[in-house]
Amino acid sequence: VIFGTYGETIEMTRKVAPHMSRSFFLANPVNYKTFLSKLNMFSIIDVFSGFNTVEDSRIEEQYNNAKVEYQTIKSNYAAQINLTGVSSRKSTSLLNQMIEKKKEVDALKVKHDDSKMYDNVVYLYLIPDMSKRVSQNDNYFTCSLNRFRLSDDEKQGIVNLIEDSGQRVITVENRIIDPVYVKFAINIFIQMWSNYNFNSVKSSIISAISDYVINTTRRDRIPVSDIVKVVESVDGVDSVSVYFDADVNNQNYFGEGKYGIDEYGDIVLTRNLTDKLGNKIDIKDIQPLFRGDFTSKNGVYYEDNLDGILGPVNITLRGKSKVEK
Repeated sequence: VIFGTYGETIEMTRKVAPHMSRSFFLANPVNYKTFLSKLNMFSIIDVFSGFNTVEDSRIEEQYNNAKVEYQTIKSNYAAQINLTGVSSRKSTSLLNQMIEKKKEVDALKVKHDDSKMYDNVVYLYLIPDMSKRVSQNDNYFTCSLNRFRLSDDEKQGIVNLIEDSGQRVITVENRIIDPVYVKFAINIFIQMWSNYNFNSVKSSIISAISDYVINTTRRDRIPVSDIVKVVESVDGVDSVSVYFDADVNNQNYFGEGKYGIDEYGDIVLTRNLTDKLGNKIDIKDIQPLFRGDFTSKNGVYYEDNLDGILGPVNITLRGKSKVEK
């Protein structure tokens, strides 16, 4: 069972996918992307080996950090016994800490080694094609939030399709990763021509931005300049300025004090983990969600509708330019 146009559920044959030869095996990311793209269901398809996922990266970070902490305690213990001997209270305390930390390191090493060796799992990062999930009566900002995610039934249907295609490598397990959605709002200030109606121009801008965010496949960033270009193309707009605002909770994913907006005002779609050894582990699981129901770092609340005081898209008329005859 897999989603169809506008998100309705449809039955798909659990046999070899159309136009797929059984000689075509899913042995690498390129083959997976080719297979999945022919289903015409996704706007973004990424394929990772197990060791490139967030879970495995976190295990590596924990393991590296524990090793550093163990070496620190070990050094402190050696220094302490030189000062007070092995029987002192401080030396005994440090010895117990060292024993417990060594147990932690050993346990994490097992998980870490399993993670590195467990390369028979292929993780699929799939973003559904929103153009097929948003009805003609809705847009990006008004559709149901469940349109942005694959349901459990949809994910199982995709895995079943791969399993039954006859092209999966028998020793490989397939799993679908849930994207990390981080919330943003778009604030727009326009100067419009005096012979246009503001409400009409506003509706056209919302429609144009909806089309842009539905169809964008960018994985690195969403530049302010992209939104400026979209708005400038709307009839009636003379000039425009744009800035993004972000959910304060975005820092749970980007790091403390970071909300997914860089110094240039662009939205960044990559993040990394840094362990105590200074190793940076790049993670690409971020997907922007331009919907409300969040509070910014400055305490501004954005509603999840277009009719409130502030919502996911906010258009302010800065002034009107006189049309020269």
